[in-house]
Amino acid sequence: SSHTHPTLAFHGSALRYAITNLQMPAMSPTMTEGGISQWKKKEGEEFSAGDVLLEVETDKATIDVEAQDDGIMGKIILPDGAKNVPVGKVIALLAEEGDDISNLQPPKEDSTPSKKEKEPTPPPPSKPKPQETKAQPPLSEPASKSASKHPKHSRPLFPSVLRLLQSSNIENPESIKGTGVRGMLTKGDVLAHLGKASSPTGTYK
Repeated sequence: SSHTHPTLAFHGSALRYAITNLQMPAMSPTMTEGGISQWKKKEGEEFSAGDVLLEVETDKATIDVEAQDDGIMGKIILPDGAKNVPVGKVIALLAEEGDDISNLQPPKEDSTPSKKEKEPTPPPPSKPKPQETKAQPPLSEPASKSASKHPKHSRPLFPSVLRLLQSSNIENPESIKGTGVRGMLTKGDVLAHLGKASSPTGTYK
């Protein structure tokens, strides 16, 4: 007989293999829970794809839930009138034609959540912080070193004026009279100063 076919031994039990969990469907993207208005099929009753299995109540409407495939209503877990059923909760077990549904067991949902709660406890990845603080102080050192290379001055200088002072080896720009805004040095001031310095006699034209 077909019962001695070797492939059946693979599944351990052909009964288990065919059972489908019918879960509370999400009737809208925002739906998180619903109610079971009425089952349209009784336990042991056959149905075809497209048959209405039950009516689900949402906060807006009552909606028919249709079967996706042919099968048998194996076990109704949540009865008519069940309220606040979360989306994804198993509300019934569907079987296939020819299955023995007399000893169907609802899925053991209650024992699994306690295990899941204990798992998420990895909060100590806070070691990299000390390394960050060590890397910061050296950043300020090069700035102070490079500042010492600039000519001594108490007034702010334009970058172009600074470069001119450095290239002309003028170390004391304070001696040059600035004609710019708030007495700031301009390139013209520096060039005029250089002009005077390079023609000490004043006869040079």
